[in-house]
Amino acid sequence: MHGSPAATSNRTVTEIGYSATELDVLTVARHFFRGLSEPGTHGWRLAFAHAIDRRGAEIGPRLAMAVLDAIEAMRLARDGCFRFSNPCCRCCAIHVTRHEESFMAAYRAAGSGRLDAVRAHALLLCEGAETTGFVAAIEALAEVMRPAPSASVTID
Repeated sequence: MHGSPAATSNRTVTEIGYSATELDVLTVARHFFRGLSEPGTHGWRLAFAHAIDRRGAEIGPRLAMAVLDAIEAMRLARDGCFRFSNPCCRCCAIHVTRHEESFMAAYRAAGSGRLDAVRAHALLLCEGAETTGFVAAIEALAEVMRPAPSASVTID
């Protein structure tokens, strides 16, 4: 994991068009990335705090754990550095690195049931290594963040 200066990215959060849910996933992931690369920042605490603040006491911890599970599965498979933008720097946080974009694209694909796209991004993220754990974890993350079906009322 490696914090990346904004100059290495060519797209912004706005250009990509992330939804509020996707921005929450990205921010939680970035806090974990930062905590893993700089343990003294206690990024894991910030990740959970952000998730709970944005998604509540029921979903927030589940979001944070699902993001962490996906990150850990990816870390087990890849050898290279993962570039990310610092979530605590406003100027940096608007930029999305290529690695982050691929992570989020895998999440988007999982959320829309496009398993082939999930696998393609997983191959990139896991640097050609085994992807089964990451694919399962990113699908679980998408499931956690899937909106609950709205209750319908039937009138007889």
